[in-house]
Amino acid sequence: MLKLLQATEGYSGADIESVVKEAVEAAFCAPDGERTVTTERLLEVIKNTKSISDTLKDKIEKLRDEYKKYNFKTANGKTEANIKTKMQEDSVKLEKDAQMNIRTNIFGLSKMFASF
Repeated sequence: MLKLLQATEGYSGADIESVVKEAVEAAFCAPDGERTVTTERLLEVIKNTKSISDTLKDKIEKLRDEYKKYNFKTANGKTEANIKTKMQEDSVKLEKDAQMNIRTNIFGLSKMFASF
């Protein structure tokens, strides 16, 4: 499990879902006796998968620069730094929770497909 957690660092929920689907398809198409979704199979798929955050890195940076350029003001008077800090904290927590839930589902799926 630790290997999968480390290998998917920075992956979004969509990235992980894509990895699981590809691993399930590979298991389904494999010869008899090899039709299981294993950690090794998942790691191989992960190794050949580029995350959305990597793929869209330039666009994400451009959006951040645009945000800074226009210096948006808040309606409630809170400073951008306060809001940014809170958003980052919330984002990190939500991402970690989502990744843990998705990873838990990966293992549930791999156990389910182990019987194929």
